[in-house]
Amino acid sequence: MKIFYFTTTGNCLEVAKKIGGELISIPAVLKCDKFDFEDDIIGIVTPNYEGDLPSPVKEFLKRVKLKADYLFGIITYGAFNANANEVLLRIGQQNHIQFNYINSIIMVDNSFVYFDIEKQIKNLPKKRVAESIIKIKTEIEHKINKIYGINIGRKLIGVLISSYPKKKKNYSKKFYVEDTCIKCGICEKVCPIDNISIEDKPVIHDKCILCGACTHNCPKNSIRYKGEKSKSRYRNQNVSVTEIIAANN
Repeated sequence: MKIFYFTTTGNCLEVAKKIGGELISIPAVLKCDKFDFEDDIIGIVTPNYEGDLPSPVKEFLKRVKLKADYLFGIITYGAFNANANEVLLRIGQQNHIQFNYINSIIMVDNSFVYFDIEKQIKNLPKKRVAESIIKIKTEIEHKINKIYGINIGRKLIGVLISSYPKKKKNYSKKFYVEDTCIKCGICEKVCPIDNISIEDKPVIHDKCILCGACTHNCPKNSIRYKGEKSKSRYRNQNVSVTEIIAANN
């Protein structure tokens, strides 16, 4: 079994690790020339980004060729999954990837733009993540054919989201770095799209997808965002910063 994953604070990597198999980072694949993969079971684990998928995951799905007897997708989210399961199903179909199984897991929402991260962490035990992963792993092992989280209500939400005018946002303009920065370079190493350089201070360039890897993994909590809900930051307790660096390089 091969599992392709995209992670910035460790949630998707925790899920992938607990399901098992050969784990392959999506950003790492995008930096190589090999896009043909084969196995008996192939999975994709990705976060929900405002009812959509991260742009690197969508690029991966457009370029990759997957050959497997059983294909599954898992989406992690923190508050409301909206119609992200259907988005994954649809993008897969557009690119000749026919999922047998799609499900989602509620975890900590790492969006400091919309949520108080400290409250998210405090409420984590109520989300029963371990039990959800065990259930999903069992269904995958039994090769259950089921697409969860697709219904009329979620489809209507999807229509509303897709009809909302989308403007290209330059998130980098809202980041700033406090004087506590020690220029360790971790932010540069964890960025999944190579969008940070270290000068007098870290510089976040204009390709930013607001994944939060840089600020959540900063050892001094020095990278701030204008209008953030709290100064607290998060990394999955079962994933190290070393693993995230390895995943995004």
